[in-house]
Amino acid sequence: MKSDLSIIDLNKSFKELKVFQNLSLQIPLNKITCILGPSGCGKTTLLNILCGIEKADSGILNDFSVLTFSYVFQDARLLPWKTVKENLDFVLKNKYAPSERYGRIEKYLDMVDLQDFKDYYPNKLSGGMKQRVSIARAFAFPSDMLIMDEPFKGLDVKTKKNIIQKFLELWNIDKRTVIFVTHDIEECLMIAEKIIVFSQLPARVLYEDTLNITHNERDMENEQISKIAEHINKIFFQTGY
Repeated sequence: MKSDLSIIDLNKSFKELKVFQNLSLQIPLNKITCILGPSGCGKTTLLNILCGIEKADSGILNDFSVLTFSYVFQDARLLPWKTVKENLDFVLKNKYAPSERYGRIEKYLDMVDLQDFKDYYPNKLSGGMKQRVSIARAFAFPSDMLIMDEPFKGLDVKTKKNIIQKFLELWNIDKRTVIFVTHDIEECLMIAEKIIVFSQLPARVLYEDTLNITHNERDMENEQISKIAEHINKIFFQTGY
C-alpha cells in the first residue's frame, strides 16, 4: 500500500511570474503536512492546483486526481442565511440520507463544543466559533484529504490554541491526510507531523523534517521542538523572510 502522494517537477507561472519551477514534494498519507513560508510564496497556489481549482503548466500529481477534498479557509465562509447545523447539512445533503446526515451533524458539532449553538446564525457567533463550525463542516464531509489555508490567521492566541486543540482531537479520531499552510512557526510546530519550508518565488524547498513526537507532548520548551524552531528561524533570517 502506498504511503505517499507525489508532486513531481511541478511548474506554474502567471504571465512572467514563476511560482513553481520543477518543484517536487512527497505528501504522506493520513498524516499532517505543514507547508511553511511567507505570504506570496505560492502556498495557496499549490493548494489550488492540488484541488483542481488552478491548472499546473506541467508536472505530475500522483494520485491526487482520485481524491475528494474538504477545505478550511482563512475565513470560515459560512452561508449567512443558514444556521450552524444547516451550514453542515448543506455540504452533506447529496452524500447521506437525512437521518444519517443529522446524526453526523450532531456528532461533529458536539466534538467542537458547538451543540448548544446549532440553531444560531453566523452573525451571532464569534470569529473563533465560526472557524470551529468550518472545521466541523470539513470533517463531517467524507473527504480523503483536508486542506487548511491559514485557518487561524487573525485569531487571538487563546482562541487559536483552543481551536488547534479541537482540530487535533477531531483528527486523532478521523486521521485523514491533511495539508496545512501557514507562515506561523509555532502554529506549524504544534500541528505538523511533516514540515516543508518554502523559499520566496519561484518556490523551492529550503527545509524538510518529520516530527516523531505526539501532539499532546508538544510545547516550545520541548528539546526537539525548540531545535527545529531555532533552525527555521535561522533560515528565515538568512533568506530575509
